[in-house]
Amino acid sequence: MEQHPAPEVFPKVWRATSAEGTYQEETAIVDVGRQEIRVSLPAGPAFFKLSACRYLRITGVVAEEAELVLRYE
Repeated sequence: MEQHPAPEVFPKVWRATSAEGTYQEETAIVDVGRQEIRVSLPAGPAFFKLSACRYLRITGVVAEEAELVLRYE
C-alpha cells in the first residue's frame, strides 16, 4: 500500500489591506518550537489569516524592529 506524505505542519500566512479584501500569501518565517510567525512590518493597515492542517489560535501580536511577530498555540 502506498504511503501518503505527512501533512504540512507549518502554517501559511495570508495578508490583505481590509478584512473583506483579497488575501495574498505572505512570505513568513515560522518557528514551530517557539510558536512564532514573523512577517515584514506592514506600512499600513493589514489583516492576516492563518491556514494549517490543525487548529491554531493567535495569542499575541507584537512589533519587533522591522517585523511583526504573531504568536500562536
